[in-house]
Amino acid sequence: MCGVGGSWAGSFVVRFGSRSAEVMITVLDLPVIGADRDDVARLVERLRGRQPAATYARARHAGTVEDHVGRYRLLAERDVRTVFLALPDLAGQAEIERMHPVVRAFSPIP
Repeated sequence: MCGVGGSWAGSFVVRFGSRSAEVMITVLDLPVIGADRDDVARLVERLRGRQPAATYARARHAGTVEDHVGRYRLLAERDVRTVFLALPDLAGQAEIERMHPVVRAFSPIP
């Protein structure tokens, strides 16, 4: 995941002489999203390979839907306008449907 912080964005603007309104920040996220904490733990265990579970969970921002909505709101507050998602467990419709509440949280249509 590309980390974005206020100081980095500010440095980018200064370094390239652009105004903040002209800079578009995007993020590629590789999230592990579970229905609840137990589901998150099961997904991490299944996907982590040889990595320690805690290391994999941190690197993939493993969490619940609510965790990810909160994290994406923080990114939006830091002027991130687009987040590309690459779900590590994408195998079919069920994984896409798991993302629906996250997408709905940012949809302009209620």
